[in-house]
Amino acid sequence: MKGEKGPDEKPVEVKLPKVFGIRPGVYLSVIYALVVIALLFVLLLLPGIKNPGEKVTIDSLPPGAAVLLDGRYIGATPLTDFIKKGSHSLILKKKGYQFDEQELITGGRLFASLFIPKKSHHEIQYRVVDSDEVFADLFSQLSGYALIDTYRENYQAPPLITPVFSDMVKIGTLSTEDLYDMLYRLTPNISNETILHDFYHAFILLKKHDGIEFASEREGLSLLIQEAAEATGVDPGLLALSFGKEEKPEAIRLNYPDMNHAGGTILSDEPRPEPSSLNLGGIRFASVSGGSFMAGDPSTTGPTLPFDRAARTSLPIKASVSGFYMATREVTVGDYRAFLRDHPEWIPEKRDDLMASGVADEEYLSDWAAGGKFHDLPDDTPLSGVSWFAAQAFCQWLEDTLPASMRDSWEVRLPSETEWELAALRNGTPRAVFADTEAQVLPARFERQGKLGIADLEGNLWEWTANWYLPLDRIYQASGVALDLPKGWKGAERVVRGGSWANRSDLVSIYEKASQEPQWCTPFLGFRPIIAAKPTGQ
Repeated sequence: MKGEKGPDEKPVEVKLPKVFGIRPGVYLSVIYALVVIALLFVLLLLPGIKNPGEKVTIDSLPPGAAVLLDGRYIGATPLTDFIKKGSHSLILKKKGYQFDEQELITGGRLFASLFIPKKSHHEIQYRVVDSDEVFADLFSQLSGYALIDTYRENYQAPPLITPVFSDMVKIGTLSTEDLYDMLYRLTPNISNETILHDFYHAFILLKKHDGIEFASEREGLSLLIQEAAEATGVDPGLLALSFGKEEKPEAIRLNYPDMNHAGGTILSDEPRPEPSSLNLGGIRFASVSGGSFMAGDPSTTGPTLPFDRAARTSLPIKASVSGFYMATREVTVGDYRAFLRDHPEWIPEKRDDLMASGVADEEYLSDWAAGGKFHDLPDDTPLSGVSWFAAQAFCQWLEDTLPASMRDSWEVRLPSETEWELAALRNGTPRAVFADTEAQVLPARFERQGKLGIADLEGNLWEWTANWYLPLDRIYQASGVALDLPKGWKGAERVVRGGSWANRSDLVSIYEKASQEPQWCTPFLGFRPIIAAKPTGQ
């Protein structure tokens, strides 16, 4: 049967031979022991011999400093990393702070370093060498997050304000009075509940440092609004409305008789600059008379709820503008070709260098180059695909061609928002190029010129302006306060006006305000320069 042994079957015995007269039981035990010893050596001793070092933790006050070890970036503080045994150069870098290079000497553990490495902790405190640079960097970061009115649950702005002020209090370089001053300079970017919460907690931190505490958040916010209004000159009612803490906007309107005038109302006129037109670099400039007017949407008579981005940007404000000259058309491909002949650093082939410098992106003049050669675009094609920085460089180049009689007192630059809007008001509303009319960018033509002879302020291409987009800039202007950023401070995006061929005409008007990062280049955005009197004392 299956499984039964036959009569001739015998069990098989396996015997290991002796080796050098040593019985198998002995030499197998020795082999097993050697394997265990080798394994222990590999795990417990070899790492400490082959790669000696220690696990180093580097903290800094404030955190977020770049760590360079022997000239190589290894991360940002707080940082934990394995560093080989020896003497190393340690440098920490952070804007506005200074840290002297120091020697970092690391040791190591021979036994079990793979499992129980030697550890050390280094906490390093900076010296503040340029507090203004610290706060300028904070303002710029905050401006990016301030572009959003409401955050989703899965995407929130990180706390930016409170950590900086907490670090500054600990370091103790600045007085509390100076810290309050810096805090209130951030006010133009307090555009949503998340940033307001961060702003408020930094305020509470400073008050606690002064030994002041509040019975309720309402009490603390009330004092914050009062002190911020006093520091900035902004009306406290408008500030409370912007912070979402005012529920009666009609009461605020009573404080502003100018708000009885609708946006788009000319309040006073100044004579037009003479002569009535100029020609510079092949571009005709039309004279635009100055004066005061109500900037903002005519359909809006004052602050409304919710006081969101749309309500803030359409808020009517009284603006005063001196006379200037504006290009009667957008800068064209032909104009820019002339600029590139004098400034080859801006040619499309230099795009990588421009991107590395942060003054353009990968779309810079993307319509111009194909296979390394220029497209044969007609000279009168309105120029698009240029950054704000490129537009600035063009204006500076054009300024060098001003007549000798104008060079001391006039400049060529991008228009401010209010200059652009006043020119559009005085020019009227001629036929425009939008998605529901032409749906493509077109050269300037006589039939699209307005009363001043200016074409395509509405439609065709969005146009760069000189202004940073700051969410609360209108409430500053409505309060009669000029919002001038300190030198070196900047926002995240520049204001663009006018709409483009890709927009529907019923969705964009001369009062519409949008924004773009200054290095961005798109097929929907161009620019036109103005010639304006230099500021007094310049």
